[in-house]
Amino acid sequence: MKHTLADGVRLEYTIQGDEGAPVLLLLNSLGTEMSMWEGQLDAFSTTHRVVRFDQRGQGASDSPPGPYSIEILGTDAIDLMDALGIARFSICGLSMSGLTAMWMAAMHPDRVDRAVFADTAAVIGDASYWNERIEMVRTGGMAKIKDQVLARFFTPRFIDEDSEVVRRFTKMVVDAPPEGY
Repeated sequence: MKHTLADGVRLEYTIQGDEGAPVLLLLNSLGTEMSMWEGQLDAFSTTHRVVRFDQRGQGASDSPPGPYSIEILGTDAIDLMDALGIARFSICGLSMSGLTAMWMAAMHPDRVDRAVFADTAAVIGDASYWNERIEMVRTGGMAKIKDQVLARFFTPRFIDEDSEVVRRFTKMVVDAPPEGY
């Protein structure tokens, strides 16, 4: 399903679970799409109505020219929840989206019931780290940083096992829109 934001950006989203259950909003990490949560959906949707979406610049959502601030990404999520008629929800943000979840919890405490900030920090890397990554993507595309990204997601042993999970995440990263990244 798609939702169009006030600035014309379209977000791809999906909802799973019982309509009357408490809502859990899942925010995926940079360079991935909402399908990254598929391994957790069966468990989460037994107790929650799970909302997932491809954030601006990721997956099947639009990738307008950036940069995208944490405030923009958080406002997009709030706008989507408003459009879905969901006033209060729990949230789990992973990595970069942990920052988005922190912003949402701080700026909209009346909306956020519970929050999980997974594998994140208030600051992730410094400007030189991100500038180097940006340059690598601009000159070599997403494939240029694939190994770096996968090494942050998985142990070397798990990568060597060449599981379906690793293949799926590799495709997700390589197919990510460079401008969105």
